Amino acid sequence: MSDWFERLQAQLQPPRALLPGQEVWIFGGGLFGRALAQACAAQGIRVRGFIQTAPTTKSLDGLPVTSWCGLSAHDFVCPLLIGIHNYLMPMDGLVQLAQQAGFRTVLPPWDSYAQFSAALGWRYWLSSPQYLAHHADDLRRTHSRLADDTSQQCLERVVAFRMGLDLEYAGFAHPEPQYFNAITLPPLRENAASLRYLDGGAYNGDSLLQLLQLASVERAWLFEPDPANFALLRLQVGGAKVRWHCVPLGLSDRYAVLRFGGQQGMAGTIRPDGDDCISTVAVDDLLAGEGIDLLKLDIEGAEAAALRGAAHTLRSSRPVLAISAYHKPDDLWQLPDLISDICPDYTCYLRQHASNSFDLVLYAVPNSR
Repeated sequence: MSDWFERLQAQLQPPRALLPGQEVWIFGGGLFGRALAQACAAQGIRVRGFIQTAPTTKSLDGLPVTSWCGLSAHDFVCPLLIGIHNYLMPMDGLVQLAQQAGFRTVLPPWDSYAQFSAALGWRYWLSSPQYLAHHADDLRRTHSRLADDTSQQCLERVVAFRMGLDLEYAGFAHPEPQYFNAITLPPLRENAASLRYLDGGAYNGDSLLQLLQLASVERAWLFEPDPANFALLRLQVGGAKVRWHCVPLGLSDRYAVLRFGGQQGMAGTIRPDGDDCISTVAVDDLLAGEGIDLLKLDIEGAEAAALRGAAHTLRSSRPVLAISAYHKPDDLWQLPDLISDICPDYTCYLRQHASNSFDLVLYAVPNSR
């Protein structure tokens, strides 16, 4: 009998390539849509313009901007590329909107990425469907490591969605609260009357304030490298009745000074072309043997490096883990592999907390402490 991934592979279609000289429209005029237009132009594909449901300008980057009602019958013959890639607008609704308007060929972001990945670069979890197909064994290994049917079904649907085979999953989210829920809280309450909490990517302190509503926290280390976010963090947690340490550093596997793209709210990232610089530190170096009970990481793709830099702390403290697993396509297998390498007797769960498979979190609970 075929397994879950073989069934997906059997449904996968060859990528649809756009040809030089072909005309296309792009739905969405944000950063992703504009980058998609530039990638098309670089391959000789003519972008007729951007479509916005409620245009706020008449042109972007020298191309016209129009609404759905501004299109003609000729426009609907052209392929439409969806240039929206975020957690706010479920992809199935965007595709349906384009089809209802009259477009015959609608290409979601994964179809475009198959052709334009070199120009588009890193875009969170986005990859071509064929990339995931090539990692069948890795995905099966993750599937076998997940502890419950809910987690395994989550992985199956996330992978199917990212391969373009389960568009209805776009708007799905599990009912559990993110980070602090029935997976993480019971083992914490069982093993610690008052928690020691480390938050990588603390943003403005919202996660700590949420945790304080649910559990007693003795001490908190809050890492946030973005200067604007760090100022908000200090302001937000200043009155919290907990021994807190706000640290203006990023987390990695070592001390380093890295380029950083900041001033983007929650989405600041380490990137070679970043306008700012930040310093990073390893958890093991900073804590120097201090124990923790709960480790949360949401650091825009640096989660694997931060886990490597916390290996001693994980082995000695055996904290509960809540690790974002949607920033890179290979997070689906690299993060479970890494946790298993560091601490083999952790039990892993997967839960989906936002649209379009964003805010996917890998939870890992030690079997004993």
